[in-house]
Amino acid sequence: MPDTPPPASPALARFRTTFFGDIDHYLAWHDGYEADTTTLDALTPAGRAAAERELLAALQAHWTDPRVIIGLGHLRSRAALPLLHDHLPNAGAYVLAALAQIDAAAVDWPRIDALLGSGASPYQLLDMLMGLRQYFSLAQLPPDVPVTVLSLLIHPEYLVRYHALAALRTWYHLPSAASSQPRADHIFGLICSDQSAGQHREAQRLIREQMQARGYAG
Repeated sequence: MPDTPPPASPALARFRTTFFGDIDHYLAWHDGYEADTTTLDALTPAGRAAAERELLAALQAHWTDPRVIIGLGHLRSRAALPLLHDHLPNAGAYVLAALAQIDAAAVDWPRIDALLGSGASPYQLLDMLMGLRQYFSLAQLPPDVPVTVLSLLIHPEYLVRYHALAALRTWYHLPSAASSQPRADHIFGLICSDQSAGQHREAQRLIREQMQARGYAG
């Protein structure tokens, strides 16, 4: 934590251990960060307010542990909204999960769309694509976001193309081959090669046609 907190009740002490205690960060990065949010539920209203202040202070101090973001999302902290958006480039999926919990209508979509369309790293892009796919439905997205995601089907990096395809198929309920028959998935086959921009453009064209059949106006 950025500062040494005052003495706490047992419940607040458990919260601090859960969200600020030592963990194996490599393992958490590899497997996904988790935090026992029942320690927040066990707090009194005053304790929850104190926990929110400590989590906000950590985020303000650029504390990079995603457990802070998980906690603020669970608390549905509206005060965290501006700070959470600042952390999209380095913790996209965790931030998107928290934003969806707090208020999906308060998401700064132009900012997210700009990040998707900018020179973000492949890791940043796939992290945000996974978060958008998992935590937001098509009805919650502004029209610009699917357009930008469609453009990522011709991204140079395979994993970005893969997660862009997965997101569009999820949002628009597009057909795909069964997981047991990946070779039957023609569009997936088109995006697999890193050497054929023409195949990527063909995949993009086919997906656009399928989207238009589901009401996409682009």
